[in-house]
Amino acid sequence: MKSRQDKLRDSKVLLREALARAGTSGEVDHATPQQIFAGLASDWAFVIRFEPDGSWYREWMAGHPAQGDSAAREAGESPGEPWSEYVHAKDRGVVVAHFSRTLAQGIDRTEYRMVLPELGTIWVESAMRCVPSASGDGSLRVYGTLSDISKRRATEDALRESEAQYRGLVEQASDGILLIGDHGQILTSNGAALELFGLTRSALCGKKISELFHPDDIDRDPLSLQNLASGVTLRSVRRLKRQGLNGWLWAELSARRVGEGRVQTTARDITARKEAEQRIQHLAYFDSLTSLPNRELFREQIQSALDKAKRSGEILALLFLDVDRFKQV
Repeated sequence: MKSRQDKLRDSKVLLREALARAGTSGEVDHATPQQIFAGLASDWAFVIRFEPDGSWYREWMAGHPAQGDSAAREAGESPGEPWSEYVHAKDRGVVVAHFSRTLAQGIDRTEYRMVLPELGTIWVESAMRCVPSASGDGSLRVYGTLSDISKRRATEDALRESEAQYRGLVEQASDGILLIGDHGQILTSNGAALELFGLTRSALCGKKISELFHPDDIDRDPLSLQNLASGVTLRSVRRLKRQGLNGWLWAELSARRVGEGRVQTTARDITARKEAEQRIQHLAYFDSLTSLPNRELFREQIQSALDKAKRSGEILALLFLDVDRFKQV
């Protein structure tokens, strides 16, 4: 990594080269300062004038970040570090590189911090444009602007912090969380979802959510965008495939639209609960010794058959078989 002094030397070399080009290229600056400043947009504006002999001075055209609206004219600073007195110490290398790119490319933008007497530390966006002088004498003009972007940076920092906090909560959640696109493809997921499906992130992302459903559950999938009204959360229970394991796991799904073409889906493994419910149901309707249907299941089935026959006007027949000495068996 180059030191600050190396960057300063590089900027001086670039300045000499730019001055040489200005004297031989025949290009001239036909735009007025007002037109150039309007294109750059700013809170403060200045012009740095470089003469063929290397001398220069800067003139503030619209205020001064450290002096309010009073115009200022300065000379003698190194062109690689303008107004270095006010640039944050850690960002002076950024300013030198910014100036060098302007000389090399003709125009450049960057952001850095300034420490001002009354405002304290602020973030500014700097834009500079380098053009040969209209006089054709080989001199250069660097038009520069500064815009206070402290509020914007604060908002961006707050958004990044909020996003980091949300990502932390999502990653720590014990339920699988998926972000699904408008065509049903999985865009991203948390670690719990990877464990739930037994897949790596690269293998899971890009799959369609329907690929993970049991075939019998695909047709009754309510997670499509057309069924998700804004602000509505849909819940359902589905069988999902876990990679590397036989059979299917039961999952309770909830889906909610979180943006245009985006649905956030939470999947909770309820396989143990479903198996317990099935065991309880089996004990309620089947004999624990023989696993044959018991009287309670018979009563429910016969009542259902009677109700159906009554509605349809059909005749119901019941066949009764008696097994002698069944208890001895």
